[in-house]
Amino acid sequence: MDATIRLMFVDDEINILRMIQRLLRNEHWEMQFVRSGEEAWEALQEQPVDIIVTDHRMEGMTGTQLLARVKAAFPDTLRIIFSGYTEVSTLTEAINQGNIYKFIHKPIKEEDLRLTIRRAVENVLLMRENRKLTEKIRAQNEELRQLNEELELRIEQRTRDLYLRQKALETAQMVLDSLPTAVIGLDIEGTIVYCNSAYSSYFHKQQGEILGQMYEDVLPEPLQMLIVKTLEKKEPNHWKGMISGQTICAQTALFYPTKQTTGLILSCFFFKPKTRFDVSEKFISK
Repeated sequence: MDATIRLMFVDDEINILRMIQRLLRNEHWEMQFVRSGEEAWEALQEQPVDIIVTDHRMEGMTGTQLLARVKAAFPDTLRIIFSGYTEVSTLTEAINQGNIYKFIHKPIKEEDLRLTIRRAVENVLLMRENRKLTEKIRAQNEELRQLNEELELRIEQRTRDLYLRQKALETAQMVLDSLPTAVIGLDIEGTIVYCNSAYSSYFHKQQGEILGQMYEDVLPEPLQMLIVKTLEKKEPNHWKGMISGQTICAQTALFYPTKQTTGLILSCFFFKPKTRFDVSEKFISK
């Protein structure tokens, strides 16, 4: 942002302009001195100013008329008027048409003029800072709005993903429970963490009796041996044999989500009508 403060002084009396120039000669502002409203208006088209100070009574365009134009074209420009007339009608006209920041009465008192101009400059700097803060807040609000939109999209996507995963799990559960093949799942420690309905039906054990148990405590010996072999070799294996007069084909599969084995699935297919499994019977295997 340009830090320069630009002022324009307009008066058809050259002595007034010289007095102002002398009074403010030590200030670090950019100042223009013009002698008519028309000249001031032309100069403003090329370079707007932050503060304009004009005499009211001038030939041609009056100060009030000039400030009315400035208000319409450059609303942020601070407007100050000199006036040697204190009639109510003159002041009302200036207020209504030019939205005046300050009146300076003629004859001009130098100290009053200096103080008024300095306060006007402080006002301009304050307005600049306010605009800067407003723009910063607007930018932050826009950034926050975009972040909120992105967050809402992520939440929506995450919710959709979770819903689809849940439906997939429910469907997988239904499929596994509907299979004629007995399926159980074990974690790496050998704990049974899943058991489908077919396994429970074939071996006449409730799922609640099996889940959470160690495989060696609830599975037939041939299946235990198959699991041990699978875990030792860390590769899928299979076995075919007889359990309680039923021909069974069993196979294992390992999970490797990471570099270490994290789980095992055992599936069994029965070739003959199921019979009640009696743990007292001896196992016959081929």
